[in-house]
Amino acid sequence: MTDYTTIRVSKEAKEAAQEAKRDGETWNEYLQRCTDTPPNVQEFVPVEEVVGREVPQSSVEQDTDALRHQLERNYEAIKEATNAAEGAKRTVEELR
Repeated sequence: MTDYTTIRVSKEAKEAAQEAKRDGETWNEYLQRCTDTPPNVQEFVPVEEVVGREVPQSSVEQDTDALRHQLERNYEAIKEATNAAEGAKRTVEELR
């Protein structure tokens, strides 16, 4: 059998805690989460909320453009590094 206790807190503190408490979370779980040794919490979402969700085309296009831009910058940086390494190698060979 579980032993229970009562704690006295101000209404303001209780309201703030109520807002921070997750939906479906018990007060015991909330208090454990706020301590140094919180419980292992796994949050599940209904599959219907994830499967079939449409992603706005503009978002996909923006992400694609951003990735393309990053790849171009990476390519240029690699090309510069390769050229510098080849130049250094030639210099070393000339000094021998």
